[in-house]
Amino acid sequence: MPSVSTTSPYDAREHYRAIRATSRETPIRFIPPVMLLFVVAMLVTIVAGSWSREAWTDTARSALPWVLLVLFWSFLLPASQRWQAYAAGKRDPSKQGPQERSVDENGFHARSNGLNTDIGWQMFRRAVETEEFFLFFMSWQCAHYLPKRGLSEEQLGIVRKHTRAALGDRARLMEPD
Repeated sequence: MPSVSTTSPYDAREHYRAIRATSRETPIRFIPPVMLLFVVAMLVTIVAGSWSREAWTDTARSALPWVLLVLFWSFLLPASQRWQAYAAGKRDPSKQGPQERSVDENGFHARSNGLNTDIGWQMFRRAVETEEFFLFFMSWQCAHYLPKRGLSEEQLGIVRKHTRAALGDRARLMEPD
């Protein structure tokens, strides 16, 4: 089976979308909703105990740190990921010039300015296909990505076949091959 390759200049917006897609596939995605439920439960418990004006003031003071924590996870984390993606294009020399990513029967490969990476299939814990990317996870939170833009249906099928052949049930792909 042939390899599938894509080459393009570094795109910070695409890199940010890949970071967000990776985050959505990890347990970190549950932190904001769980924390929000915790804050709501805490407020309900405190308010149910007393309806006086002092109770509302105390409730607001007690809840403020938790509300700020929910806001941090909901807004600042994505903002820091966006900054990380844009800053990488300026600070990381490997992001300068064309970025080539490919998949074949041996694994995932990445080539760019000063970077030559070959990662065998045995190194990946799992793979996930999203609308925009194939994500190849080396750990529960670290993934390499192959953008799907510019790949033909035939090439997408080849990537799926390589991934399924190498990872079996550890591959969550959108379409059967």
